[in-house]
Amino acid sequence: MTSVDIAQGQLDVAARRAEELRLDIAFLRADVTDLGGLADAHFDHVYTGGHVAVWVSDIWRYYAEAARILRRGGLLVVNEYHPFRRIWRPQGDGLAVATPYGERGPFAYHRNDDILRPSPGPLVSYEFHWTIADMINAVLRAGCQLVAVEEYGEHVGDWEGAPTHGLPEFFLIIAVKA
Repeated sequence: MTSVDIAQGQLDVAARRAEELRLDIAFLRADVTDLGGLADAHFDHVYTGGHVAVWVSDIWRYYAEAARILRRGGLLVVNEYHPFRRIWRPQGDGLAVATPYGERGPFAYHRNDDILRPSPGPLVSYEFHWTIADMINAVLRAGCQLVAVEEYGEHVGDWEGAPTHGLPEFFLIIAVKA
């Protein structure tokens, strides 16, 4: 098993947890759009997700790299925060569109340094709002065939900033490398 992250701090935390749990995991610091440190067709399964796509400016390269390191017949699992939830802002007791669904960005946000409890601050963060079609098309373009597409979950985190009850929380793509 190999874990990839662009942030060394995240890898350090993960390495400590893996050691505590006695898990055999290799850690690689890399940008997901350039996994040159990993061999072609090396993995049987590639999982990517956990709110990563929003930070990636080139989703086609991202999924192409995931497919490149996957063996033929290998399983690609993309699990992301549902893109439909990103368009809303609170308005009274309801929702209003803050960003049209088809606008991909980049969007600049001024935040503090607490990723779990973000609030306005001096740090500028950039995000991309990929659509469901963008993600599916990037997986297909990477040479994978869809097995399943799912929308699931209902939890609304206090960090979301909008009452998104009733909207799916996650979007899942399962594909096989052709």
